[in-house]
Amino acid sequence: MLTLFLLFSFAHLLGDYPFQTNWVYRQKIKSPLGTLLHVAILVACFVVVLAPLLVNRVVVLAVGTILLIHFVQDVLKIEFTGKRKLVPSFIALALDQLLHFAVLAGVAYRLSLINLKLAFAESIFQSPYLNLLLLYLITLVLATFVWDVVKFVWRGEKNLQHNWLEFIWCGLIVTAVFGAVYWLI
Repeated sequence: MLTLFLLFSFAHLLGDYPFQTNWVYRQKIKSPLGTLLHVAILVACFVVVLAPLLVNRVVVLAVGTILLIHFVQDVLKIEFTGKRKLVPSFIALALDQLLHFAVLAGVAYRLSLINLKLAFAESIFQSPYLNLLLLYLITLVLATFVWDVVKFVWRGEKNLQHNWLEFIWCGLIVTAVFGAVYWLI
């Protein structure tokens, strides 16, 4: 279950942060079609990250469920923060991500109860370092893109400008920490 959750989380974070550009974000605010574009980007991220598992139609249905719920959540978040201004943006961001990860955990848990019969993909899950690699990649995205977005929302800025030098420093720190953990275990 942990590996599935980490795979789902990595795909989700890629689609929600590095690949959701300012332009995509502005399209989401303008129209549900923009949110549909965002979900199409998420589809691509999930396909790339979960490619070996997508031969199983149960996994495909599970990912479809995740993406449908993601679409509905994002439309509702935009409605309550942008149009009606019922919820402050920072609280909406935190609640939105909490709900997204709750869905990912629930679907991963449900899939872990099913014998998926993925013989050729089983070898992928046998690697003792796969979870560590996924944790590293997730932490790298969190320390760079997500941190930038959190600061942007907290400050109430209109246009997100990434600080690439800060990205490099955060990436180096995360890499050094995970490198040390790898050598210690």
